[in-house]
Amino acid sequence: MDNTTDIYCLFPKVVAKTSLSLTIEEKNNLNVIYDNKTFIPSKGVNSPDMSQDLYVLNDVTWLADKFNTVAKNFTENYLKWEKTKLKLSTSWFTKTKLGQESSLHTHANHILSGVFYWNNTDSCKITFENFNTGHHWEILPNNNNITFTLGDCELIIFPSELHHKIESWSGKEDRKSLAFNWVPSGEIGSFDSKVSI
Repeated sequence: MDNTTDIYCLFPKVVAKTSLSLTIEEKNNLNVIYDNKTFIPSKGVNSPDMSQDLYVLNDVTWLADKFNTVAKNFTENYLKWEKTKLKLSTSWFTKTKLGQESSLHTHANHILSGVFYWNNTDSCKITFENFNTGHHWEILPNNNNITFTLGDCELIIFPSELHHKIESWSGKEDRKSLAFNWVPSGEIGSFDSKVSI
């Protein structure tokens, strides 16, 4: 490439990854809630189970507060959504057994999504794939996906429209995670596009 060429990556998808501090008591509390939930199969063959309860953060408000603090910092300081408020919507636990993985999927009807991992025997992997090449030609890069590896008490937040999947689990015990979504809250837009949510 010519040394005088400047390259700019404009308006990429932005993903936030961070660690949360949880006490032993908080982890134990989360484990008790997790263990008392009923799990059902999710979509797809050999896919992880998910909690039947789709509002688990209603029982763990102290953790929801931590997620909301991270999201507020992320949206205000990095995405510059200074006038947009977020409201937690659905939230559910996942249980991934040996060899299970999810299919690529998005979280429809939401603006941001997150996944939190805790007390797993091995690191957890989540892969994002880019289906929006920015053109209509079948010209794809050699690697069209990015995989994140997350450890204990780590959280990842991403735009809900990003295709992502749980990678095949090889840990000694079931893999645990807590997935959740946000929607915009309050008055959004202007003029004939204004809506109150």
